[in-house]
Amino acid sequence: MADQGGRLFVSSDEGELFQLVGGRYGNGANFEILLKGHTGSTVRVDRRTRSETIKRATLTIAMAVQPDVLRGLAENPSFRGKGLTARFLYALPVSLVGRRNSTPPPLSLEAQRTYSARVKRLAAIESAQDKDGEPAPKIVPLSADARDYLTAFMDEIEPQLGEGGELRSIADWANKLAGAVVRIAAILDYAGHAAPCTISEIPATAIKAGITIGRYLIPHAQAAYAEMGADLEIEDARSLLRWIELKKSAADPRFTRREAQNWNPTKFPKVTDLDPALNLLEAHGYIRAIESRRRDSRKFEINPAVWEFDKRKIQKSKTFDSFDTSRKISEVPLTNQTSTVETVEGFGDSAFARVAGANGFQATETREVIEI
Repeated sequence: MADQGGRLFVSSDEGELFQLVGGRYGNGANFEILLKGHTGSTVRVDRRTRSETIKRATLTIAMAVQPDVLRGLAENPSFRGKGLTARFLYALPVSLVGRRNSTPPPLSLEAQRTYSARVKRLAAIESAQDKDGEPAPKIVPLSADARDYLTAFMDEIEPQLGEGGELRSIADWANKLAGAVVRIAAILDYAGHAAPCTISEIPATAIKAGITIGRYLIPHAQAAYAEMGADLEIEDARSLLRWIELKKSAADPRFTRREAQNWNPTKFPKVTDLDPALNLLEAHGYIRAIESRRRDSRKFEINPAVWEFDKRKIQKSKTFDSFDTSRKISEVPLTNQTSTVETVEGFGDSAFARVAGANGFQATETREVIEI
């Protein structure tokens, strides 16, 4: 990076980068350069053999890796604890294995030329310089309308980061989403502008496009965090669901929060530690809260769909893409595969749907699924 004026692009189809910075050779995890390269901070290296200083480190990383690499990130808690996982934008496309076209049509010449021209246009932008002649960030303000759109997006995201919010489990990533949207908007505007050197401000159209991409990225980040095991609430909910499937039955479909906590007091030292997992299972229709005689006790009934395979009957079958960005965040299931919906006999007073996905079966209210 020092040899390249403080700027570097790392591209790979393997995950060796994370193994190296995670301490593959027993010298401990060291990924300070990845953190500072994201924010343009100063990097200093003082060793016996060399001493280097990069005033404004700029690092771009693009990786196409297997899901196992994401799961491996969970093995080093410091990756999330120090904010590394929050700095990446994730995309987990639906797998095409089993239905791929062996002779897909080539990219049109027009698309190739447009892509090539825009990438070259970005690469040709001359960097600004500070008073010492060192590379400096090119500062371009947002237009008034663009600021309004960005503010509205930030106001939309903020309530979802709090306790019980839909983005609470990935709040570290979502906290940086507005900044990512601005970066994306600037790239789109510069790439699409015939004369980038004449840009004086980022317009509202670019911010709106960036926000569209930002919304698209949200369910992908949720799926990526679940895949890497970094979403503790989802992992706790899955553990609780396994206990329900193994220890409870259709003949005994009810349990209390205390009963569930007694099953694994090491994982849940306090009974209140179960609440996020219980709330998540309830939100996805696996269980529902029922009245309890004791005010300080929570009692739940289990959806029969968890066990009753033989009683399934299709009322309406529908296939949808888990990453359909037209849906609200809360409507995205915990899977990154195409899912099918079947109704099953529910609690009697409400129908429940059974969603078959890559991560097992989920149960949600039929009404909510059909309205998607």
